[in-house]
Amino acid sequence: MVGIALAGKYLFDKDIPFKTDRLGKIKQLVRKWLISILQVSFMFGNGYVVIVAEHAREMDILSNKKVTVSTTALVTDIVVTQGRSGSHLRAQIKYIANGKVILKETPNDDGRLKKGRTYILKYSTTYPEIFDIYRK
Repeated sequence: MVGIALAGKYLFDKDIPFKTDRLGKIKQLVRKWLISILQVSFMFGNGYVVIVAEHAREMDILSNKKVTVSTTALVTDIVVTQGRSGSHLRAQIKYIANGKVILKETPNDDGRLKKGRTYILKYSTTYPEIFDIYRK
């Protein structure tokens, strides 16, 4: 990112006047737009890589049978949250892991989790906040 910003400053330090060199000014504007698009794509690309890596890490932890345990979880409430893409349902669940009561929220847009019902979930003994609800 820093390299792209410095390259942009180096390439566009002198502004070309449109009256004297129209083609040069158009080329300069195209280069500025391309560098801006490259910077934005790097930002969003890095964010995407972080999200994918986090999800893969959670799935890797939950797939290890040696460090996962099953328990029952109670859905204590269903809440509606507002986001940029509209409203979303989230289920608040409560379960006991490693002797501690854990309260977490999980997405429930499909409505499969119902308030007051208990479900089976598996969680990591190392990271009890990482869980997966897999059965009624």
